[in-house]
Amino acid sequence: AKIAYESKGAGEATLLFVHCWSCNRRYWDSAMAELAKNFRVVALDLRGHGESDRGRKDLKVADLAQDVDALIKQLKLNNVVLVGSSMGGSVSLAAAKDNPGTVVGVVCVDTLQNVEMKFPQEMMDNLVKSLERDFAAGIAKFMPAVFAKDADPKLIDWTAEQASKTDPQAAVSLIKDLFALDVRPWMSAVKVPIRCLNSDSSPPLGVKTSVEVNRKYADFDVVELQGSGHLPQLERPEEFNRKLRETVAAILKK
Repeated sequence: AKIAYESKGAGEATLLFVHCWSCNRRYWDSAMAELAKNFRVVALDLRGHGESDRGRKDLKVADLAQDVDALIKQLKLNNVVLVGSSMGGSVSLAAAKDNPGTVVGVVCVDTLQNVEMKFPQEMMDNLVKSLERDFAAGIAKFMPAVFAKDADPKLIDWTAEQASKTDPQAAVSLIKDLFALDVRPWMSAVKVPIRCLNSDSSPPLGVKTSVEVNRKYADFDVVELQGSGHLPQLERPEEFNRKLRETVAAILKK
């Protein structure tokens, strides 16, 4: 599969940015520009997203981890911190598990709030049905729910527009897999620090992060972002970039 990516900056460590479901590498533009001052930064479009190959229709989250794995090997990256947003966090766990010694840490953005918790069935069913009926309309309806109440409407529109360009069959297949996914085996297999930058309210689920539960499975900690929605890298870029820089620095000191 042809995987689109971009790379800039230089440094002893590489930050590899992995976007969320129905997103693309553009979501990381602000973080890439800021963090490239000190690190090599790489962002990719996972298959079915952005400018990468559409690929198979029955995509699973584990398939996307192979894209990350292939890029690490092709670019001969080492001392890598994976930074994954939402679904990209799960993708990053799978890729980290398969690259011990190369990946030195994982930073997940607004995900892994509680790895023992299941998604509410009704919410999952409603979303899948609306996406299958009319993908672009389903996305437009769903998108405002993942933002903080005071988010810029232009930002919500841009996000919905970007998301609507995703391969609909791949997106529906992935969201079904994501809803059913138990990430605990991947998390337990990752022997490096896992850190979350999570919203304190994590819309649309509205749950706080349970550090105690997650620590049963990994070296885990969380930094809470006050008042942000599900995509803090877009909603609160300055605060997000600062917290990401601090989190990465702490991982690299270990």
